[in-house]
Amino acid sequence: MERRLTIARAAVAPEREGDYLAALRALAEAATRDGRHLWVFRHGREPGRYVEFRESGGPWPPPSDEERPHLERLRALAAYEPGGDDHWTEIRFDRLDRKD
Repeated sequence: MERRLTIARAAVAPEREGDYLAALRALAEAATRDGRHLWVFRHGREPGRYVEFRESGGPWPPPSDEERPHLERLRALAAYEPGGDDHWTEIRFDRLDRKD
């Protein structure tokens, strides 16, 4: 099954970064329990700029009851660029020539 990836760029005010990172940590812990992953990177030259990567091993499920409050908190703390809810599907090179 192909992996799914969601990529979001976020801008966070300096006074909100601690809360933003705490909400991300809680979301990452919940996602890991559900077999998904979350990676976050901070921009090297622009304070308060982040990119979030969420990965699923298959079709992206709706947020769990445990994840939902963390996602809502993140939306309240960060300004997200358009397209952050786009889902990307892995291209499996080992399957490109197969007919099944």
